[in-house]
Amino acid sequence: MRPSLQANLLPRLIATIGFIGYSPLAPGTLGSLAAALVFLLFPSYLSAWFWMAGLALLFIVAVWSAQQMADAAAQRAESGKVDPQEVVIDEAMGMAVTLAFLPLSLQTIGIGFLFFRILDIIKPFPARRSEKLSGGWGIVMDDVIAGIYANVGLRIILSFWPSIWS
Repeated sequence: MRPSLQANLLPRLIATIGFIGYSPLAPGTLGSLAAALVFLLFPSYLSAWFWMAGLALLFIVAVWSAQQMADAAAQRAESGKVDPQEVVIDEAMGMAVTLAFLPLSLQTIGIGFLFFRILDIIKPFPARRSEKLSGGWGIVMDDVIAGIYANVGLRIILSFWPSIWS
């Protein structure tokens, strides 16, 4: 039995970040950019508790919605497609990890966006391997790992160029 479109609407809306993932041009980059733009709306400093709660909630929602999309793709006989291209909530998760526990400014968000996109494309160890995890886990974890690398890289840059913090 095929699930109805309405039954899939919420996970589809979340996983595609309001249908941004259906863009024919660079949906992953647009998903990352959407997340970066949202971070521009946040205050420059967020508490560690906010980051931990926000990351945990976003991770749970990202894995769940990505899993729903992967299951729907498998039902449409696209079972060989591990990471449906329209799923971009993982990019938002990666951007959140990239910027986690850092003061937010236009500069840090911009550099973080560039670092994350480069590392998400390159997929340094073990990001590429994590894509083999099943369903939503594999879809999201490679971006979490790229985000960790981007966060470390951003911290290194910021240690040499502290004026970016403001």
